[in-house]
Amino acid sequence: MALATNHFAQLADEVRAGNTQVKGQFQRDIEPYLRRIVARALSPRAPATSTHRRLQALTRQLHMDQGAGPDERRQFAQVVCQRVVSRLAPTDTALREASLTTTVS
Repeated sequence: MALATNHFAQLADEVRAGNTQVKGQFQRDIEPYLRRIVARALSPRAPATSTHRRLQALTRQLHMDQGAGPDERRQFAQVVCQRVVSRLAPTDTALREASLTTTVS
């Protein structure tokens, strides 16, 4: 798994640097791992880790049933993946910061 972690870290660094071509590759590469993480987090025996709590909170926010089927879990994993990637991309970060500044004032 260390090799995969280094691979993802390298891709994430490229996405942070604004490389839009790598952004799609990162999303495609990490999504299968996120599917497994989502499946485990939505399992009734999910451990009480901060990651699992965040994913469970997101399911409630999106009104997703804990007993969701494979298609819904796949779609949820895609949403999580998009959120992860959007947090890395510099343009999305700038837009998010601008919107936060606008709503606070």
